[in-house]
Amino acid sequence: MSIAFWVVMLAVLLGAGLGFLFLNPVWRRPAWVAVIHGLVGATGLGLLLLALQTPDPRADALGVGAFAKYAAVLIAAALVVGLVIGFGPAFIRRRRGLLIAIHGTIAVSGFVLFMAYRSL
Repeated sequence: MSIAFWVVMLAVLLGAGLGFLFLNPVWRRPAWVAVIHGLVGATGLGLLLLALQTPDPRADALGVGAFAKYAAVLIAAALVVGLVIGFGPAFIRRRRGLLIAIHGTIAVSGFVLFMAYRSL
């Protein structure tokens, strides 16, 4: 679970950097950083799903056992929205700012749940 957490944390940091670059229209946003962000996020999701194969009895006893499952669902939804941002049809990508906001909100929500689960 620890490796999954740090990989997801790296994806969050890369996403935050991309978000700040998006806010400044003068700077060029390198596409390769977005690709790395997506690959790291997908890897983190995969590691989280692997870590969920062995449940933590301590988390179940404290009532937060489902947090990691909900985090995985939210991170998967953020991955889908991220793929739409990168590879969706042109009429959807024109609303890129809204999609980035939705992607970030879903991803941060999943990361906060993962952090709450991991903090045990």
